[in-house]
Amino acid sequence: MLPLLYMILRLLLREAAPGITLRDLAWRLYREGAYAPPRSEAQFKMLVGLQRRVAESAARGLSRIVPKMPYSPGNRKTGNIWSFDLPPILTCPYATFCGRPQRGGPICYDVNTARYSPQHLLREYINYIHLVRQGYQWLAGWTKFVVELRGAKIVRLHVGGDVFADWYWQYIKRLAAEHPRVAFYLYTRSFPIVAASPDRPKNLKVLMSLDAATTPPSAPTASTSTT
Repeated sequence: MLPLLYMILRLLLREAAPGITLRDLAWRLYREGAYAPPRSEAQFKMLVGLQRRVAESAARGLSRIVPKMPYSPGNRKTGNIWSFDLPPILTCPYATFCGRPQRGGPICYDVNTARYSPQHLLREYINYIHLVRQGYQWLAGWTKFVVELRGAKIVRLHVGGDVFADWYWQYIKRLAAEHPRVAFYLYTRSFPIVAASPDRPKNLKVLMSLDAATTPPSAPTASTSTT
């Protein structure tokens, strides 16, 4: 998995503009409060303006890759499913088969996406910084925004990334409990973390991604999906 981890780190350190890496840009946006959870559409509009100003002050034209919010809305393929993502491999402590390289590129879909979409990886790293630094209230604030003001009914966690720590797993369960009418689901290989604390709200579905290199958890409450 180390070659893939180095790849993600290299991608974060690639220049988005002369002298400005994706990592630099993410931290500038964090320090300026450009992703403080909004309580209204008016506040959201103000945040977008702040994001643009911060990016353009770093380099002209850089605002084109800056995401407007931590969540990604659905599309024609997925429908009205919102997703919250984290950097792949970096937050995948139990990645096995998906972290191995193959001819033409890594097997991990999200790593490949990050290679070709700076905005995609920037959003994931912004999410990671805020989650670690600002904790549950930041995640809860943005979730409330997309649920109450954008009408999200289904939320997928981790098209990119995984459950990387027990404290984050507790955040996820608390989030689902606070929004019982919203369906939350995720695929995971972090079996030890989930199995150590398997109880969760009924509206949180966990699908264990198994392959020949992984061992199913002993907890009987998790669904499984063979990949």
